[in-house]
Amino acid sequence: MKVQLITPNQDVGRSFNAATWWPQGLLSIASYCHQKDPYLDIEIIDGEITPKENLKKKIQDSNARIIGISCNSFNYQNGLEIVRLAKSLEKKVYMGGPHASAVAEQILKNQPDIDAVIRYDGERAFNDLLHNKPFSEIQNLVYRNGDEIVSNALVLEHLSQNLEIDFSLIDMAQYQKNHKEQFPFLPEKAILYFTHIGCDWRARNKGCIFCASPEPKLVFQSPEKVWQDFKRFKELYEIEIVKDYGDTITADAKWIRSFLKARPTELSDMMLMVYGSARDIDDEMAGLLQKLNVKYVFVGFESGDNKILQNLRKGTTAKQNWDSARRLIDNGIGIFASYILGSPGETEETIQRTHDLAARIAEYGNGKGPNGRNLVELSNASPFIPIPGSCAYDNLEHKSDTFDCGEAIKEHISRFCDFTTDSDTSYNKILETCKNISLLSPQKNYLGWDKNDKN
Repeated sequence: MKVQLITPNQDVGRSFNAATWWPQGLLSIASYCHQKDPYLDIEIIDGEITPKENLKKKIQDSNARIIGISCNSFNYQNGLEIVRLAKSLEKKVYMGGPHASAVAEQILKNQPDIDAVIRYDGERAFNDLLHNKPFSEIQNLVYRNGDEIVSNALVLEHLSQNLEIDFSLIDMAQYQKNHKEQFPFLPEKAILYFTHIGCDWRARNKGCIFCASPEPKLVFQSPEKVWQDFKRFKELYEIEIVKDYGDTITADAKWIRSFLKARPTELSDMMLMVYGSARDIDDEMAGLLQKLNVKYVFVGFESGDNKILQNLRKGTTAKQNWDSARRLIDNGIGIFASYILGSPGETEETIQRTHDLAARIAEYGNGKGPNGRNLVELSNASPFIPIPGSCAYDNLEHKSDTFDCGEAIKEHISRFCDFTTDSDTSYNKILETCKNISLLSPQKNYLGWDKNDKN
């Protein structure tokens, strides 16, 4: 049996790391299904590396009778084009991914060409669909029963944590080539991994208002298991650097200490890129990350204003943002920084404070990297986007399965910000400041909001 798993092209803008990483969720689903049925022919098509027309041709030329589409809120419109094409070819169409998980019922009410939606963990559910298990018995499935929309029990198993990913299902060499071109200062042999699932801040304090993740608690893999996987990656694929996609590795200092202690001598040169939070990065944590050979930390500073950070439920202060950045840079660790403009309560003055913080952090890292490189590799500012599934989205008046970033941003500005100008003028001011902040560092990220920067 032939199956295609597809990530659509982005609708608007581009990510700074577009085409450098494979769709890990689809690869996990494909690996699980392939282990259950080695004769299954699974093709993964990634819209980040496949032009739109080529992607459509792959669908038209394939004899696959089942299509799985993974959508986020920034590629859903292109996903619907794929749905219509697949249905015209009389294929079964199932949808999953963050966007589908958040608005599954609306999708099935408004999109008759989609046969069912999988919410969140999709490995077991998609495999059950391939083997014709009754819809009523498939966990995480949302489907139609006559005129009724039925949502089955939601189970977060995290099968991917203990699954041996089958990298033969993707063209890893192509992604690594792209990675080297985009990040020439990093090794080419790179791989994605999750040391943990969930977010401690979300578990304890409901998390940031823009977060759309459902994970109820923070769960780390054992340090020994992680190092065993890293050893396998190095032996099989000559991996030199691992990007940990877990929400924030800095949340558990005890685990970090154990992880460092368990590191095998032969992996002491393995490099890491991780996500961290300013509230966790004290002097000890910065030192532990340096000893772990962490080269870059992705940090969501979000704002330079304490009131805005409070409104975001971020759990940090502007001083913590600055101190954490300084500590990382002083330890020779680079930063991929992100900021949000247009948060609840935002004014012209608070936006300026965020710009000033971003400029101060970028300037502090200037020339302190290898060969005089700026250690702040990315200063990513984006408008506040109330993503489906987040608390911020729940506060909007206009909700459906479709999502127009620009309209959602403008509605949020008009209802929740305190600018002295009208919403259109304020919106344009936000976009201008976002682009000015992005100019502070080499990498650029316009995913979801810059229509002039097409994927």
